[in-house]
Amino acid sequence: MKISPYSRVLIREAKKFGIKIHPVGEAGKMFILRRGEKHTFIYQSLTELTSDPMYKISANKYLTNFTLKKFGLPITNFKLGKDINDAKKFLKKYKKIVIKPLSANQGKGITIGIKKASELQEAIDGALKYTVRNKLDSTYKKNFLLEKAVPGDDHRLLVINFKIVFAIKKIPAYVVGDGEGTIKQLIEKKNILKLKHKKPIIIDETLRHVLARQDLRLRDVPKLGQKIFVRRTANLATGGESIDITDDLNPKIKKMAIQAAKIMKMPVAGFDFMCRDYTKSKGFFIEVNPIPGLMIHHFPHIGKPRNPAREIIKMLIKKKLI
Repeated sequence: MKISPYSRVLIREAKKFGIKIHPVGEAGKMFILRRGEKHTFIYQSLTELTSDPMYKISANKYLTNFTLKKFGLPITNFKLGKDINDAKKFLKKYKKIVIKPLSANQGKGITIGIKKASELQEAIDGALKYTVRNKLDSTYKKNFLLEKAVPGDDHRLLVINFKIVFAIKKIPAYVVGDGEGTIKQLIEKKNILKLKHKKPIIIDETLRHVLARQDLRLRDVPKLGQKIFVRRTANLATGGESIDITDDLNPKIKKMAIQAAKIMKMPVAGFDFMCRDYTKSKGFFIEVNPIPGLMIHHFPHIGKPRNPAREIIKMLIKKKLI
């Protein structure tokens, strides 16, 4: 059975503690961890310690924003969008906005930095296309999330056991001009380079749209040293890169991340945090993931590798679940 890479690092660490592993089904994502008379279920990085109500809230970006804002954490201005008129009013008020699906992950369906009303309908259609429907939650029905765009870079803050915080700076997929190759050729050249756990940059309609908003095409030749971002969302699944910043993260941001995890009642939680400078204390929470990927921390492209999987196993043992 092929094991999900997101589960593999946890299983590897569990075995070091003498824990027996029993797969549930054949998807390679759900397992029983057993030691002696005790056992617990785990789905990738999701443990039994996260309740179903909080999981459902975190699966809805609007409800997540609402919850964190209610407890005083920094959240950008947002609104539940129901039609293009809502989007037009929101754009008129904030000048530069983001449109997201209420659910979905890996940056799918998100349009960042919208400044023109003519871009709204396409962004709304993209958000609705990737929305994961949930019959138990009426807010998913033909609705989307509107957010005021905030400046800065995207960071992933992984909180474990309300104590430990690992941090990564995420860089959107990009190419650097050599004065000769087209953007398409530069992408193909970069995809050939072997970098552990680096995903290829896929040429699709989203990439073409990102280039078009910069008045660029795949056939264009960037100048020597010119950096061209081919994605707006900093997601590793679409060719982005990662830098470990755990040791340099401002203590106040760490404290806010732990507070956010406590509010969401999630002992394992991944928060996306937007800020200009992670060594300072200002920024905005823009998303939460109840099943955060661990690979990004175990295998950063730049910086010190971390071991959150080990901390999760230690937490489960300490709480006497295994």
